[in-house]
Amino acid sequence: MALTVFPTIKFNTGSGSDVAASGAGPAAAVTAGGNNGASTNNTQTVDLSADAPDLSGVAQDGSAVLWVDSTGGTRQFSRINTVNDGADTVVCEDFFVQTEANRNWGIGGKRNDLNTTENRFLFLADAQPGWIIELEDDQTISSNISIATAGDTTDLITLQGASGAIRKITQSANDRHFLPAQGNWQFTNLKFDNTNGGGNSQAFRLSIPGFELKFNDCEIGDATNTLVDGIFANASNLFISVVNCNIHHCTGLGLRAPGSNKWFIHACAIHDNSSHGIIYYGDFLIMTDCLIYDNTGDGINITATGDWFISGCTFDSNVDGIECSTANDADRASCFNNIFANNSGWGIKGPTDNALKFFFDFNSFFNNSLGSSENIPVGANSLEANDPGYVGSGDFEVGVNVKAKGTPDADAVIGLNSSTTSYVDIGGAQRQDAGGGGGLLTHPGMAGGMRG
Repeated sequence: MALTVFPTIKFNTGSGSDVAASGAGPAAAVTAGGNNGASTNNTQTVDLSADAPDLSGVAQDGSAVLWVDSTGGTRQFSRINTVNDGADTVVCEDFFVQTEANRNWGIGGKRNDLNTTENRFLFLADAQPGWIIELEDDQTISSNISIATAGDTTDLITLQGASGAIRKITQSANDRHFLPAQGNWQFTNLKFDNTNGGGNSQAFRLSIPGFELKFNDCEIGDATNTLVDGIFANASNLFISVVNCNIHHCTGLGLRAPGSNKWFIHACAIHDNSSHGIIYYGDFLIMTDCLIYDNTGDGINITATGDWFISGCTFDSNVDGIECSTANDADRASCFNNIFANNSGWGIKGPTDNALKFFFDFNSFFNNSLGSSENIPVGANSLEANDPGYVGSGDFEVGVNVKAKGTPDADAVIGLNSSTTSYVDIGGAQRQDAGGGGGLLTHPGMAGGMRG
């Protein structure tokens, strides 16, 4: 039978079971019930007849998963292809390679604890492109989770919070949350913090080249249970997308984006980190509609010779808003429709050469201690000494960025309310056309803005 649906494996620390459920299938798990158990023989067929289960309610479209407590560090989870309710056998998409009997098993229900050895197989080997792993409540892990499953270019594997709510994964050790090694994954509606707070407490450390990661609507960091770095990459040939995320209170860097990688960062708040918000020395960066503020270092520190494009961002109360710290950084770079305000250094600090290759214009500057720009002309259409007219509430008074979107509460993930937030004028410096949720901003006196 053709498999047309991908499974969603649900986790719940209150109602789930790690000895009698697979997390995907009938709401009430079909299981051994403490009886004789499953038999496997290095084929795709698993014999459940010793327990005489009722398999009539098990879907055969790919949405159901069989879990078998296999020994020897081998497969635990596989998508179900067909069932034979008379013979009480299940044919799976993958092989259970051990030849053994009397193993615990389950179909459906919910899993319990992300931290167990058995459940880590979802990340190590078992989940496939299109699968979703969904957390219904918060989870705690005590060591890093290695990701080695083979997500591919046809689809990604997703780890997400259920029902659009943020679910927290707390690391209790001086360790990372996740160490991706291969495969393409996305992380959605999750918070990452660390109660140990040691020098290894990064949410993600990317040390293996050649895969894709997407982060959507995530909170990376905590004011009390701090991380040292949010996303720390030191490998090449990566594609990283970070959208609608709040990255904050890291004792080191918010993001580290190294060479030969491509980064897309959109509608993020990156703030209150004890070093730079972002350090970028990669191959290609697009950053749009972000709030970068209150970082002890620069908003973004660039030491790259690759391309970069920054638009629609607010850089407030950093050292330099943007610093290009070595020569050639401004090669093939564009920076427009941004606000640089209240930084203790320069709004933007450039290299001493290559500035002619740098498109820098249509920006707004206000109250940067050393001035608007060093070594790069601000541009004929930029506005200096121009109060951006911030409005807002809570402990962050930058209530509106140049996207003209009201900031949510201080503890909310930026961007989650973008579909309902009203658009307001931010003091005559720049505005977005009514009803817009994207596109380029118009500049006063410039018909069509940057649209031409």
